[in-house]
Amino acid sequence: MATRIAPFSSQHLEAACRVLADTERGLSGTQIERLLQEIEVADTSPGMTKWKRLFNALAGVQNQYQVGNHLIMFINRAMNPVNYARDPSTFAWRRDELNVVLALFPLSSCAKMAKVGHARPGHRRLDAAAPHQAGTDSKGPPLKRSPSFPPRQVAGN
Repeated sequence: MATRIAPFSSQHLEAACRVLADTERGLSGTQIERLLQEIEVADTSPGMTKWKRLFNALAGVQNQYQVGNHLIMFINRAMNPVNYARDPSTFAWRRDELNVVLALFPLSSCAKMAKVGHARPGHRRLDAAAPHQAGTDSKGPPLKRSPSFPPRQVAGN
């Protein structure tokens, strides 16, 4: 039985869609279409702007099934490191922006994501998938924090 991830709030879903479909550094319309097909989600509004199109498709399936799994499936496919072999800076930008969005998702839901091997703040899941860089450990480069978000304190350290 698959692990059910709690549905994302519309704010979290919109923020993730805005990163993934950013005008300058986001996925192309063709890439969004292909990835939606891969996760078997209907592209309900192909004529809209990229982020709204992605939001409507993911919100529709999230409302239908009452789970957030489809967003995580989309992110996992969109952030596949093999797609960024020739453009690691785009990977880094998307990873950093998505980490901020996912870091704001409730921890109880993030624990469920970790069980199925998906992104989880504090565990650098998206960082671990980064294209290999000489001089970094196997977990990839450290997670960059926005200046408005103080570093987390970990008990026992």
